[in-house]
Amino acid sequence: MGNTMASRKALFIGLIHSCLDRQQMDKDFGADVAILNTDAALGQAKPKQRGFMRVLVRFIWIVVTNRINGRYKNSPLFNSSGLPRVTPKILNTDELDKLKSDV
Repeated sequence: MGNTMASRKALFIGLIHSCLDRQQMDKDFGADVAILNTDAALGQAKPKQRGFMRVLVRFIWIVVTNRINGRYKNSPLFNSSGLPRVTPKILNTDELDKLKSDV
């Protein structure tokens, strides 16, 4: 499960780690990851946030270089016209509450 912006101009996808195979994460993404937005984490003990500046600098570098070289146009998330390949489903309050209660 992942999300991105509505435009392909900032090419990235944010993944929710709990949907991924923990055994494969280091192999697939590398061991040097950031832990962000921990204030919104459910339950206790909340992990300590780390790696924000490193991620921010890397993100800006990737967005800028992809804009310069035009690689952002080749996103698998958007078609050749720049429109999302899939229409997102925005959950209503009841659907969101049900999902949260199932966890």
